[in-house]
Amino acid sequence: MCVKPDINAAVYWYEQAVEWGNDLARSNLADILRKGSQGYPKDLRRAFELYKECELPYAHYRVGEFYEHGWGVRQDLEAAKAYYRQAYREGHGLANKKLKEWNFLEGTTNNYPCNTTDEGNATNSKAKKYEVRYHEWGDGSDYNWCYCDTKEEAVNTVKDFYANDPGNVYEHLYVLEIWPDGTKKNIPVDR
Repeated sequence: MCVKPDINAAVYWYEQAVEWGNDLARSNLADILRKGSQGYPKDLRRAFELYKECELPYAHYRVGEFYEHGWGVRQDLEAAKAYYRQAYREGHGLANKKLKEWNFLEGTTNNYPCNTTDEGNATNSKAKKYEVRYHEWGDGSDYNWCYCDTKEEAVNTVKDFYANDPGNVYEHLYVLEIWPDGTKKNIPVDR
């Protein structure tokens, strides 16, 4: 039996489950409200509140993002670091990536992307880098997520991201292998 996608029905049922205290429903509903999925209106403040009530590592990571970027809340980098630290300690893959941008375990920020290469030297002309990119449902745009040291690390980042995307917000993620001469190779990763 197939059911026709209906974002309004999904929101209704997520709301019902949220009333019963279901964290996965909180997280899924927050994803819809954060992105304005399938034409549903964005509500960043409510999305933030839902993530904050949730006890999932994915939600803790998202709260960190809200504080980092000031999405619907006052920007607070110390609070962002605290939530990233919590998600990292709970084993969330993207928090591990964020650690390469911010040394939140030490309480200091390093505002650089994780752009070292296989040899560990970003200026090495023979080195490749691996960019994790994503494409969101209904958006039509591709976005950079981060750079990784190795192909394996990039592929594992994508797999971790899929595993922690309960709202199924991302249509697909992929790895782009980039050579110093500008040559690029798309490396698809199955969900």
